[in-house]
Amino acid sequence: MKRGERGQAIIEFAIVLPMFFLLIFGSIDIYFALIAKGTLNYVAEETAVCVSRNPAACPDPQAYAEQIGGGLGLNGGALQVTQTSSGPKSNTITAVYRYSAVTKFIPSITMTAVATATQ
Repeated sequence: MKRGERGQAIIEFAIVLPMFFLLIFGSIDIYFALIAKGTLNYVAEETAVCVSRNPAACPDPQAYAEQIGGGLGLNGGALQVTQTSSGPKSNTITAVYRYSAVTKFIPSITMTAVATATQ
């Protein structure tokens, strides 16, 4: 090995390591964000179905959505649900969720899901 090339591997490692961590932890955050979005869609759909088909069992859509979402890993305090009636037997549920990343490599994201169900 030549005298001027002794620390070359350490320098290359120091340059590549932060990019490697960014790639790995960024991928983890994106994965969990996609899982949260799918869960939010499911919560909105189930809440819309419950409110439309059995209003006596779901008098409070917010509490029902928090119950379902909490069981699936969503933070109930960050979940906001609003209900609008599209007709006499049709209800639209809009669920908004503030997702905060696990490893903090991506910023907090506001996710929205809309579901409509008829009786």
